[in-house]
Amino acid sequence: MSDATQNHDIPENIVLVGFMGSGKSTVGRMLARRLGFRFLDTDKLVEERERASIPEIFESHGEAYFRERETSALDFLRGKMRHILSTGGGIVTVPGNIPLLRALGFVVLLTAHPDEIYRRVSRNSSRPLLQVEDPRRRVLDLMAVRQPLYESAAHFQVDSTRLRHEDVVAKIMDEAHRFFRWPAHGRAGATMNAADIRIALIAEARTLGFDVCRVAAAEKPPHAEEFRKWLGEEKHGDMAWLARNADRRTDPNLVLPGARSIIVLGMNYWQHEPAPHSALRTPHSHVGRIARYAWGDDYHDIIGPRLWQLDAWLQEHGGAQRQYVDTGPVLERDFA
Repeated sequence: MSDATQNHDIPENIVLVGFMGSGKSTVGRMLARRLGFRFLDTDKLVEERERASIPEIFESHGEAYFRERETSALDFLRGKMRHILSTGGGIVTVPGNIPLLRALGFVVLLTAHPDEIYRRVSRNSSRPLLQVEDPRRRVLDLMAVRQPLYESAAHFQVDSTRLRHEDVVAKIMDEAHRFFRWPAHGRAGATMNAADIRIALIAEARTLGFDVCRVAAAEKPPHAEEFRKWLGEEKHGDMAWLARNADRRTDPNLVLPGARSIIVLGMNYWQHEPAPHSALRTPHSHVGRIARYAWGDDYHDIIGPRLWQLDAWLQEHGGAQRQYVDTGPVLERDFA
């Protein structure tokens, strides 16, 4: 269902609204990948600006304060273009937020049957508004109050109860084409030139959780000769792996013939894990400590799957590449 007739003053963003568990985050990330847009979540934006989780904000300051922070986040997003915005489930409860949402872009309401919503949200015990004696009743009551508010904000709505995420994305993209009057082939894919692909690549990397994404020319690195000299003087010591395939380390085209670019990515893989077991901590600062970067999952396991997803995205756009997590046969620091 839609009332979408494009207002050319509305920026080219898609704003997702709906109750918790309606699929906004998952669908939003998929839309961002398909369109080459950047994905932003207002909940995450509030958490980053407050340096606290949403449950912590609710506990320390209350819901009213959190709603104020949501409105501030919407104000911050004014003027953004080519974004997919996933919003918190209660953002429409502040009357002034509804015109802000509609001014930010094409607003899509994701809905689902109350029983399906409860099934989804009951998996997450940390949701502040469900910390009550009868959470199912709470869900039903909140949905009844918020549904007309969601509808007043939305240009278009999709019931996701019996749809796959891919089907929801397809419906939204079809309607967005009409709303923004995009050409038949959309904003991404074969119609994109090199500059557009670079912009979309950076947006995709951000969507996957990378903090930094830059592109360097696949040329001979500046320290190639210095590296060879360093190896010749055996300064690499026990790191014999550095001497293997030394030619490839100084010429990216020996790693991937015809390579034109090197994509350099970086991310903070700190997972906010609790401190190690107290038995590992001692009064003596020089023993029993574990470096913070080693807490939680191995960073190869965190970064690797994201690289595979980025690799798949590049292949969709005609790319051929190889990927490495800090062990690539090139002088990666030169390119970084």
